[in-house]
Amino acid sequence: MLKSGYEHAYEHFQDALAKARDDKGLSQVDLAKLLGESQQLISKIETGERRLDVVEFMIIIRAIGCSADEILSKIKL
Repeated sequence: MLKSGYEHAYEHFQDALAKARDDKGLSQVDLAKLLGESQQLISKIETGERRLDVVEFMIIIRAIGCSADEILSKIKL
């Protein structure tokens, strides 16, 4: 897995995902229920303990109600 130089960019991704969820008025529990997952999984994703693949990312942003561009445009490389 790529580390060092990309870790900061992934932190931007995590922050953007959590902010989008929060901006839509969803708690971690709310999002977890929409996805049929646990709140702990959402927490792990938002803290970087659990990374997402592209399919999971698309499922989550659809549940949040935002676009990939809204999230990806926040990543600073």
